[in-house]
Amino acid sequence: SDDPTSPLKKAVHAMKFRWARNLKLKDVEVVWEKPASDKWESALYFEDVKGLEVIGFAGRQARPDTENPAVVLNRVEDSVIRDSKALPGTSLFLRVMGDTTRGIHLIGNDFRQAKKPYHLDEKVSREAVKASDNF
Repeated sequence: SDDPTSPLKKAVHAMKFRWARNLKLKDVEVVWEKPASDKWESALYFEDVKGLEVIGFAGRQARPDTENPAVVLNRVEDSVIRDSKALPGTSLFLRVMGDTTRGIHLIGNDFRQAKKPYHLDEKVSREAVKASDNF
């Protein structure tokens, strides 16, 4: 659409969740199609969320030629991402940010198609993320 008020032109992330508790996403796949927008970044963006569970997600960042992450956790507490998959073209699967972020568990995820599985910003404690049985 060439309409600047179109949601396609305004959106930055495919799905953004903010100020949520006990949020569960199961079996979600994000596929980016045309027409593409230069504003598009991440498939999933979570901000100020406590008690997050992402199960069976599949996706990548909007444009494969960028370093944007597929998933962003910003000020997220007590989260589990499991049985999820980086799709071909994934630069960074997960970016963890925000000084209150803690209790992040990555379990049984398939990061083989990602150049880098996850990155912790400098404000995030190394103890904030626990990873096990990922490949």
